[in-house]
Amino acid sequence: MNNLYRLLTILLTSTLIVACDAGDIAANADDMSSSGVGTTVIGVGIPAGTASVDLSWDIPSTKVDGSPISLSELGGYRVYASTSSNGYYAMVADINNGTESQHTLNGISPGTYYLYIISYDVNGDESPFSNIVETTVA
Repeated sequence: MNNLYRLLTILLTSTLIVACDAGDIAANADDMSSSGVGTTVIGVGIPAGTASVDLSWDIPSTKVDGSPISLSELGGYRVYASTSSNGYYAMVADINNGTESQHTLNGISPGTYYLYIISYDVNGDESPFSNIVETTVA
């Protein structure tokens, strides 16, 4: 457990900014100009479409035990999403760069989504998940 990291603050930028216990979380849901609606899913239960959500977060600076973490120890982040707050969360992005602090989920349908993020170290050990954020994609 010493190698697990916690995200101090997660930001998922949106038309509306939603305050959460661990910091600001929001979602920026902008329609993309691409035509047509896909028939595949980006994660189990996440319908494909032509919209996107911009995500951003603070890079963790401490491990779960409170000791400092260096950027060279961070392997990346995984984003999980669901269409229900109590439903199954599917991994929709695996960002293999610990220095990244933003990502755009492309190709989703309009609707309400619940998202969380985890960080992982170079050994693959994962942090606890962040607070869950709700966003509505128009």
